[in-house]
Amino acid sequence: MLFNAAGLGVLSVQLCIYYLSFPQDSVRFKTLVYTVYMAELAQTVLLCNSLFRSFVYGFFEHSILDRIGDLWFSIPVLGGIVSFLVQVFYAYRIVALGSIRRNAGVKIVATIVTMFAIIQLGGGLALGILLKEAVTFSRIKNTKVRVSAAAWYAGEAIGDILIAIFMTLILLRTGSEGTKSTRKLTRKLIRLTIETGTLTATMAIVTIILVMFGGSYYQVTAGVVSKLYSNTLLASLNGRTEAAIGLQDDCYDAGPNSMSISFELPTIYQSAVGNGIDMDCDDNRAPTRSAAPKLKRKVK
Repeated sequence: MLFNAAGLGVLSVQLCIYYLSFPQDSVRFKTLVYTVYMAELAQTVLLCNSLFRSFVYGFFEHSILDRIGDLWFSIPVLGGIVSFLVQVFYAYRIVALGSIRRNAGVKIVATIVTMFAIIQLGGGLALGILLKEAVTFSRIKNTKVRVSAAAWYAGEAIGDILIAIFMTLILLRTGSEGTKSTRKLTRKLIRLTIETGTLTATMAIVTIILVMFGGSYYQVTAGVVSKLYSNTLLASLNGRTEAAIGLQDDCYDAGPNSMSISFELPTIYQSAVGNGIDMDCDDNRAPTRSAAPKLKRKVK
């Protein structure tokens, strides 16, 4: 519970950053972010309720520790939904990045990732149903529960590994022909992709091992997996802020042989540079401020 609550705290900070930085994001991105956050908030509230009922109301009743209560919904159902949404988001990003080089194979990769996302969602929902029917933890030591848990976490692990591998390959190919600043940004994105994918996949694998051989210790890792997914989603979206500022700084040093880039700075940083800056990197003039909230960079 402690790690779950800490994960919600970090997620809340990231949500504030997202709200301030990207008010112009598309409705689908905002819907995804706020849906994931509400699911995580509901999970933490339900976990708090379960702990309060077990250790406060049932302080002198030892049998209450064996009751599943709301855990059948808060962990496998909500956790499976959050993991599904995040993996489908990354499948979308694979298609979006792959379309830059018009690579038809990315749709097949995205389909495979989505397939494993559906498998893990099905495993999570099935596990939730079985836990609800079991009522107590002492009655869940059966094959169906183990198979459902294995499908849930194996789907997560395999999906995360595929996402990390293919996102890295696509980013390498996309950024190999860019400018120095583009390659630098690509390396940062690759590092973030590998780190987040490895973290979530490792946690899922550890949970599978604990479910199969570790007694009740799997409850510790199972309670934080979804928080890792939601935080990686927000970290990925908020990482665009660093990209915008990095390209802005690089424009001061760009020579006449650069590429043309036009993008909009996050609102939170517009206060530091005025309403906007028009930058012509082909001139030796100092950048001038304008009313347009865009940063333009010309390259030939």
